[in-house]
Amino acid sequence: MEEQEYKFCMQCGAKVPASSKFCTNCGTPFEQTENVSAAVKAEAPSEPTPQPAEPESSDASLRQIISKNIAYYLKQFERIKKEGRSRINLASFFLGLIHAAYRNVWKDWMKDTGKFFIAMYAVILIGSLGCLGLFQAGNLAVGAIIIFAAFLIALILGIIYTVKQILFSLKFNKVYYRHVEKKAAAGDFKADPSVGRAVIVTLAVSIATGISFFAAVTAFSLAMLSGIGGGTDYEDYEIYNDYEEDNYSSAYDNSITETVESSYENQDNELKNGTYIYDDGSSVYNTAIVSEDETGQRIDIESMGYGGHQQGVGGGYLNALGNGVYICFDDNDYGTMTITLTDGGFSVVTHPAEGMETMYINLNGEYIYNESDATPVVNEPETTSNDGEYIFPDSNTRYLTDSDVAGMDKATIRLGINEIYARHGRAFETVDLNEYFSSKSWYTPMYSADEFAPMESSVFNDYEKKNIEFLAAIRDGMSDSTNGFKADWVYGKYYMDMDAGGIELEVGYYSDTGADYIALNGSYADSAGSFDGVIVSSDGNSYTAMDEYGNEVDFIYNGIDSIEITNAVNTGGMYFPGFEGTYVKTQDY
Repeated sequence: MEEQEYKFCMQCGAKVPASSKFCTNCGTPFEQTENVSAAVKAEAPSEPTPQPAEPESSDASLRQIISKNIAYYLKQFERIKKEGRSRINLASFFLGLIHAAYRNVWKDWMKDTGKFFIAMYAVILIGSLGCLGLFQAGNLAVGAIIIFAAFLIALILGIIYTVKQILFSLKFNKVYYRHVEKKAAAGDFKADPSVGRAVIVTLAVSIATGISFFAAVTAFSLAMLSGIGGGTDYEDYEIYNDYEEDNYSSAYDNSITETVESSYENQDNELKNGTYIYDDGSSVYNTAIVSEDETGQRIDIESMGYGGHQQGVGGGYLNALGNGVYICFDDNDYGTMTITLTDGGFSVVTHPAEGMETMYINLNGEYIYNESDATPVVNEPETTSNDGEYIFPDSNTRYLTDSDVAGMDKATIRLGINEIYARHGRAFETVDLNEYFSSKSWYTPMYSADEFAPMESSVFNDYEKKNIEFLAAIRDGMSDSTNGFKADWVYGKYYMDMDAGGIELEVGYYSDTGADYIALNGSYADSAGSFDGVIVSSDGNSYTAMDEYGNEVDFIYNGIDSIEITNAVNTGGMYFPGFEGTYVKTQDY
């Protein structure tokens, strides 16, 4: 049986068969009602489709992230949303990175402001290292330009950093608002304020910049020391070798203690080149070098006090004013020096350095004026001792001079040459040479002439090679000896050159006590050293000097032109190599 279908009346709700056209309860026609309902439904305006609302952070989530000083930041955030601007954040202005790290926006601070802060220190470091390298290479001018440019750029970066810090504090609240909104949108509600983070970030940046600054200061200091050490030109001392041997005098005129006047009658009024000395009769004396170069005639004065402490006190090119008067403008702008010629040398009438106004006498054994009336003091060289075993006992440790061969005949010179060979065990086929050297207790023949020939260049030292040449020239009547230093005259100046510096050595005596002294002053790389001591003992040409602290220096004088320090305490800086070595004579005293 087919199931009956029903429908409901729209008016009274009665249930009626589906095929009914009218409601059996109230009489309402079903077709009209459905049509009306359809019409109403068709004519009814469609409702708009609801759109999802833009998500907005809740007040509670913002408060949770801000954590501290909530009222201030919520007020500033509201202002930013309404007006698009914010006020300066004073904490950011005064604390900078510390505050940015505390609020967890330190990365924003570094990108915006901190990069200029770091760049400032980086430029100083790079400039200092560049300056150090150039100074070490001897290029002082370019090094000075580099460091000046580095500090100028660093100053500009410092100004930019200050301005950027002010601008960052003005926009800090906007930066922080974006940061908080970003965290809330990501579901990260962890509180921002953190003292620990502020300390760690600030400490890390401070350590990094501190290391850079320390390295820059160290490099700059080393560059300055290198520049100062590299400024000494020891080639100036070459003038000392230009004088003939008989021009040197050993004596200081201790009686001269005040300016000596001169009438200038029958004088040429010209200041001659040479070495001059002032000695006050106690422990202080000054030396002056008058020399000439492509620019003109100049004077350089050094002062030496007790213990051999030496210091340059002035120098510059001379301008002759006439009538025996010269004026000199100091190279270092210390002032003006006036010089007046005298019978025995010259007087410094005015000098920028206190105590330099005094009389200088010519140390070379000659006088400028009235030479016929003057009696220069010239030391005669002492003859070299000979114990009978050797012609030249020390031809392997020093250079021979004309004084060593004075009065010798050609046969003796021949023995002296072969004596150098015999020391190294060369055998002689010539009867007279074989008999002569066989009579010497020190001689032991070991090599024939053919065996010795290939090893000759490696066996002989420099002294022996030069002395063979010297003696051969004497033997052949062609002596080229030009050494102007006195034999057995240890007093004078010496110098040892080192690749990264050099050391001056001076041997003299204190005029008040008569005690001999040795003074050492030098520099190496970025370090310096000095020693001042009195010579306390001597054995032949071997000496020992001791300073006031008990430190000792042992040295050997070769009798003419060099000193070898064999043992010395290192009284220099960290990188100073010490005083041991051979010093070549540059000037007799």
